[in-house]
Order: sequence, then C-alpha cells, then structure tokens
Amino acid sequence: MRFSKAILALAIGSAAAAAWAAPGYGPDLFGMGDGEGRGGHHRHHGDHHGGPGHGAGPMSPERVDARIDRMAERLVNSVDGTPEQKQKVSEIAKAAAKDLRELRKQSGDLRRQGMDLLKAPTIDRAAIETLRSQQMTVADAISKRVATAFADTAEVLTPEQRSKLAERMQSRRDARRG
Repeated sequence: MRFSKAILALAIGSAAAAAWAAPGYGPDLFGMGDGEGRGGHHRHHGDHHGGPGHGAGPMSPERVDARIDRMAERLVNSVDGTPEQKQKVSEIAKAAAKDLRELRKQSGDLRRQGMDLLKAPTIDRAAIETLRSQQMTVADAISKRVATAFADTAEVLTPEQRSKLAERMQSRRDARRG
C-alpha cells in the first residue's frame, strides 16, 4: 500500500502545481483559510519563501506545464523509467491540472458567495447550508479527479517501479522525521 501513497503524492503534486492559480483548495466557507483547514497565514508564508507564485500572482499555464514536466521527469528518472513513461505521466498530470484549475475556480466563486453571506445584515442559514453542499460537491469532484490521475499514473509504472518509488518516498519521509 506504500506505493499508493507515493503515486498519490505525484498525482496531487502535479495537479496542485496548476491549482495554485486559484484561491485555496477545497471547501472554505468564508475564505478565511487556505481551504485545507489552515489559516491564510500558511499560503502567505509560502509566498515569501519561494513557494508557487512567489508573490507574483498565479502561475501561467506555461509555467505550470513546465513544472509538471520537471516533476514527471524527476519521478520517472527516480525509478529508471523510460522517456515514454515520462511523457505519459506528464500528459496525465497536465490533463488533471487543467480539470482542477476549473474546479478551483468554482471553489473560489463559492468562497466569494460565502463572504457575501457573511456580510449580509441577517444570517441566512438555508443559504449557508446550500453553499456548504455546493462546496462539498466541488470538493468531491476534485477528489475524484485526483484519484483518477493517481490510478492512471500508477498504471504507467511497472509493479517494480511502483515498489521502488514507494521505498524511495518512505526513505525520504523517514529522513524528514529525523
């Protein structure tokens, strides 16, 4: 099962490169965090330390594609993959990134609606519930798209390569834990 986490990390990482173009990921009713249960501080902090965008706004589609190409190349090279595998992994990640970019736009639109509800003179609980439901639908679509990219990427690699990748990822994780 460890190889699953490694492939999932690739799929998420590749897709996330494009997803930076929109505000935080996932449901965030009133836009007060990055959509991952953390305050906006974490995204802001990353921008000052070379994180995506590096204070210059969203990444262009060309920069996203170049980043995905580099990530795919590093991943495939780490398991002694072929140029064909690198190309396939890159195509999978780029397609996912394109789909996720639109879903993140929808998520941002919903977040803005949440801000409007917060500013209203009276609290409309039914509208808040409707918005929450819409946000969960978008979050589910994001999750499904990432899972599809995960499975597609895993199928590109051989069982031996997936195992090698999982071992490499576990080793890096253990090294970070100290």
